Amino acid sequence: MIHRIYSTLLVLVASVSSGATINWTDWTSTPNSTTVLGTLATPTGPVSLTYTGNVNFAQVSGGTNYWNPNTAYLSATVSNAPPASDIITVSGGTANLVSFSQPVLNPLMAWVSVNGPGVTFQQPFTILSSGCGFWGCGTFQEAGNVLSTVGGAEGHGVIQFSGMISSIAFAGGNENWRGFTVGVVASDVSGVPEPATWIFGLMGLASIAGVRSWNRSRTTR
Repeated sequence: MIHRIYSTLLVLVASVSSGATINWTDWTSTPNSTTVLGTLATPTGPVSLTYTGNVNFAQVSGGTNYWNPNTAYLSATVSNAPPASDIITVSGGTANLVSFSQPVLNPLMAWVSVNGPGVTFQQPFTILSSGCGFWGCGTFQEAGNVLSTVGGAEGHGVIQFSGMISSIAFAGGNENWRGFTVGVVASDVSGVPEPATWIFGLMGLASIAGVRSWNRSRTTR
């Protein structure tokens, strides 16, 4: 019995380590040349997004899958790359802004083809993953809230901001174009234990049960 419990828990731990499901923004419309609107499904309900700033082009309903191959976007936090139909691309801009209709917990940004000048943000971030993508292979690096790539190679990957975030402001850097989208961990609700937390808790209970079972078997001998 105990062996079956451990086997089940180990399968659950393996699934957790492969990353969580990410809800990526459904970019829906481009009302003008500097604005893109979208909706993000969060654990507390839908949130409206408004991007304003430099727009090279935006895909809101199909098109080239610039998120392929997806390996650069997967990590211990992220299990699914953004969908092909949704991307905003910029070729510069010093006042680019993603605004949320209400604060979002620990939002993520996926990026395609960060090359040359870095992307400068107004708040710190953590690099979750980077690697080979649609336009080449590059490794992300961070210095003073600036996202760039080692050696200036074409970088693809995901970064994450911590806390309740109302907006993400950035200067895009100057190159032909680089693309992004925004997402959130589907189950990232403050106060709810992470899956790994309760899984390891169950493993601890299973260990206690195993010790008690072994002690009983010794007593009855």
